[in-house]
Amino acid sequence: MASLNGHRYCIYARVSPKGSTWSAYETSIQAQLQECREYVSRMDPDAVFSEVFDEFRSGKDLERPGMQEILADIESPRPSFDTLVVWQLDRLSRNLADAAPLFEKLRDAGLGFISIRQSYLSATGAMARFNLTQTIAIAQLEREMTSERISAKLRWLAQQGKVAWGKLPIGYRRKPGVKNTAEIVPEDAELVKQIFALYLAGCNQNDFSNLNNFWAMNRERLGDTKKMYRILRNRFYIGEVVHHDEVFPGEHTPIIDRGTFDAVQAKLPGAKYNVPRPGRQKYAYLLSGLVRCHCNPERYMRPASVKKKTKRYFYYKCTDSACGCEINAEKLDAAVLDAIKKVALDPEYVRECYEVHQQQIAELKRQQEPKINAALQDIEKAKADLQKIDELFLNGVVRADNADYWNEKLIAARSRAGEAEQRYKQLISDMEPLSKQDKLSAILESITGWASLLDDAAEDVTLKRNLILSLVYRVRCLEHGKFAVDLILDGTGKKKIDITPDEVMSNGGDWWRWRELNPRVD
Repeated sequence: MASLNGHRYCIYARVSPKGSTWSAYETSIQAQLQECREYVSRMDPDAVFSEVFDEFRSGKDLERPGMQEILADIESPRPSFDTLVVWQLDRLSRNLADAAPLFEKLRDAGLGFISIRQSYLSATGAMARFNLTQTIAIAQLEREMTSERISAKLRWLAQQGKVAWGKLPIGYRRKPGVKNTAEIVPEDAELVKQIFALYLAGCNQNDFSNLNNFWAMNRERLGDTKKMYRILRNRFYIGEVVHHDEVFPGEHTPIIDRGTFDAVQAKLPGAKYNVPRPGRQKYAYLLSGLVRCHCNPERYMRPASVKKKTKRYFYYKCTDSACGCEINAEKLDAAVLDAIKKVALDPEYVRECYEVHQQQIAELKRQQEPKINAALQDIEKAKADLQKIDELFLNGVVRADNADYWNEKLIAARSRAGEAEQRYKQLISDMEPLSKQDKLSAILESITGWASLLDDAAEDVTLKRNLILSLVYRVRCLEHGKFAVDLILDGTGKKKIDITPDEVMSNGGDWWRWRELNPRVD
């Protein structure tokens, strides 16, 4: 390689999280830097060096401080170096998906690359790029195989009941002179037992003051209270080892008996998912967040309930305490559902839906037209570039010494043309309208499905709620016992339905009232 006097070289070094002792194929940061300096100095005695390194960082991706610094430098208008130097390619990356774009950025910025242990990678041309790709792929394969071997070893240790490297939970320590084995720390084990006992007692008495006081007294040893739940959920304390959701019997001595552990798990928050809370609201307010009061078009009526004797009543109540407007929730919900079913058979509503659909298609065409024109321009430009390059080949301008360059240009032009044509076809496909009959059939099928959907899912409250949210823009209280349902057509609630639920007012109870003297009532 010819000397590049006066060039600036950036040397990058990296060692894995386990350091130079983890693999025979790695060496220390200082050794990498020194060997790279000596190699470059033999070729360029006047070389100017800068050094960047990542210590104890994995090569599986580029999320490393030193690598991010180099990437930012490459993308800057004036990079601080002319050539990037590494001891070996896998120091840079062990992932093909990350390394390929990195080398493209180096090439686009006009920067060189040297791997002192793999000098064949420093060349240029198609064969050099092929060698580079193969070398990175081999490094990625090595990393993935190493990861699989480590994972298999950890699972085997867990099956044997042993504990691999890592921090042990409070109450245990590693047994001196015996690998992957834990033993109890008596004073810490007593703390763990007290935590379980105090938590269980607090749940039974609904009083956690003793546990809180205990934790405050031992905060220096136990840490933040968030750690408490990790302790209470840790199966290591009952003599088990967990590896990736698999549970194996451990060889260590348990601190907590299984009965106490199971009792605590049953009382921990979030221990039972999808189990209704004992005091939860039994009625699902289907129109929650949609009902607005007569006193103010922007004021909502919130869900509320009251129990009289042995029966609980559910209603929507104005959020303004001065208004006092209340309406039976069950009857209003049922009236709105009936109104939706009737709309499914209304030809006028179907016609309105069709008109809105036509407007949406017209708007889509208006928005897509500039994109289509841009795609056509890209196609024409790419075809013109292809024609020029073809003429260069035919006229003998392309020779052996510049064939690589023009081949790259040819491939890039073909790629641009293909992408532009694909984009154009997709845009045209998105805009291809259905026939009028197909549109009407699709709309009719969708609307008439509402009624059957509500009938078939009589017990599925979530489905009903989602259907209402997709159809209802708002429910307006007009006057005593009268409401208007605004259905969504184009997001503005153009379709209006007036409903009067039967017996919307209760005959008994001062809580269920319409204040006749309410000054806001017209």
